[in-house]
Amino acid sequence: GTLLVFDEVKTGITSGWGGATGALGVTPDLVALAKSIGGGLPLGAFGGKREYMDTITNGQVVHLGTYNGNPLCMAAAKAVLREVCTREATQAAIDLNTKLVEECTGVIDRAGVDANVVQFGAKGCITWSREPIQNYRDYKATDFDLAYAQWIHGINRGILLPPGLDEQWLISIMHGEAETLNYANIFQEFVDELLV
Repeated sequence: GTLLVFDEVKTGITSGWGGATGALGVTPDLVALAKSIGGGLPLGAFGGKREYMDTITNGQVVHLGTYNGNPLCMAAAKAVLREVCTREATQAAIDLNTKLVEECTGVIDRAGVDANVVQFGAKGCITWSREPIQNYRDYKATDFDLAYAQWIHGINRGILLPPGLDEQWLISIMHGEAETLNYANIFQEFVDELLV
């Protein structure tokens, strides 16, 4: 008996309303969630198949924590799931991200640069590699100097992305088409400057 556990701390709602489990069509034995379901509050959650969760409710496994069931965090999670990150709003963010991915892919194709765009739900990134990344070795072989230059270029033009070069963007339900496509325009400027 090995259990299949999905860590959806980063994929949660961002990969689809049903998380990565729904997007990939896989039902794990247990799933861990956080961030996106907390509405900005510190929240972690886990759940799973009844046979495994019953080990907690029947006392076979002890699960304790200072903030377990915190009313404020639970109310925030309920509001996020019922009123904010609805199926429709989540899908709209994913659709907008698909449009951004298409725009950036077009920039890469027209310029003929060694780069690829990766998408998973509402998240995406540009990798500076000839071939799409399939594993960690491929990722480590990307051109991190170009990735860093693109990151600095974006910061200097108002695109504030996380400093880690492996997770560039997340389209939230608050982003509109203008903000999203601004990224594609600034990426086009960067590629144009590379080719000068």
